[in-house]
Amino acid sequence: MKNHIFVYSIIALMSLLSCNKEKGTIYTVDFSSGNFPQKSVDLDDYVGSWKKVVLETDSFCLVDKSAHFYPCKEYIIVYSPNRIMMFDYGGKFIKNIAQGGNGPGELNYLSDCTIDEENQMLYYLDIFDTENIHSISLKDGAIGTIPIAIGKMLKSFVFHHDVITCFPYVGNRSQSCYTQDLKGNILDPASLKIEEPDGPFVQSPINMFFLNDDIFYQGLYEDTVYSVTTHLPMLVFSKGNRHADDVNTKDIRENQVFFNSLFSSGNNCVLSRVEYVLKATDEEGQLLEMIPDEYRYYLYDHHLKEVSEITGCTFTPIDKKYVKDKLPDLFPLISSLNPRKIVLAFPAEELGGEFDDNPILYVGDLRDR
Repeated sequence: MKNHIFVYSIIALMSLLSCNKEKGTIYTVDFSSGNFPQKSVDLDDYVGSWKKVVLETDSFCLVDKSAHFYPCKEYIIVYSPNRIMMFDYGGKFIKNIAQGGNGPGELNYLSDCTIDEENQMLYYLDIFDTENIHSISLKDGAIGTIPIAIGKMLKSFVFHHDVITCFPYVGNRSQSCYTQDLKGNILDPASLKIEEPDGPFVQSPINMFFLNDDIFYQGLYEDTVYSVTTHLPMLVFSKGNRHADDVNTKDIRENQVFFNSLFSSGNNCVLSRVEYVLKATDEEGQLLEMIPDEYRYYLYDHHLKEVSEITGCTFTPIDKKYVKDKLPDLFPLISSLNPRKIVLAFPAEELGGEFDDNPILYVGDLRDR
């Protein structure tokens, strides 16, 4: 094998050059080509240490299948559309922070959540409240609001240096994402227009990239990656041409390609790329349903400006390696809502628990590589 290193290096370099190019000063990657150097990774290379957390299972603290995890220093926040809970790192349920309802501090339908650990504040969006971002003190439970500058429905938001970048729902065709202060004053509009897609209604119009201390974002139906701070274009992750379905008289695109940033460690970012195909249309050719068709995973090095396709991944805590078509059994378990930490949420039955038990978590501190 060593005798062929030079040959393989030349092939890898030629493949990379066929996929990547400099467009002016903007680094561009064409993900439709598929000719990327292949790489096997070990999650331990990006994580300082792992902590196994077996979440307590009881009728008063059942974790919803759609739950997200935000690990903090002292505790883990678990949230789903109608509930926010707190567990400690021993897996013990601490308290309910908020639950479903229409009263003050209750959730109608939560769509996004973030934690200010320094000030012990939790901020969240209620999808049906177009006027306010909500806050709850993790110290004493006090509730508050921050006015939404444009009074339109938001899907997600990012706190960055005491300002908020807001991302409207895709259904708000005329809007772009924008930045506001904590008093609800709009500061500047962003470069990225949020437009309603031709395809299905998608709830997550934005993909976030946390690279070192920078935050980038990319629209689900856009190629350009922008800076949250400046809204200037930083990268181009091209998804290639989308093919129209022959049966669809309305020219609905068949192969929609979506990116998702799984986690970042310093200059390295692990991405998933999913292609959806048309499953059904109505009599007039309007889209009814699309299904995932292909999953691919990539490692992007922001410092070297290199992209590799991940074909294998080792997860040492359970002494298991996932290869090629088994990667979708591992990567969808990854949650990284706290950009400094990573969570893998395994169904309990996969690790010796019961089917109805709460998930078993592996939480790791991401390295600053």
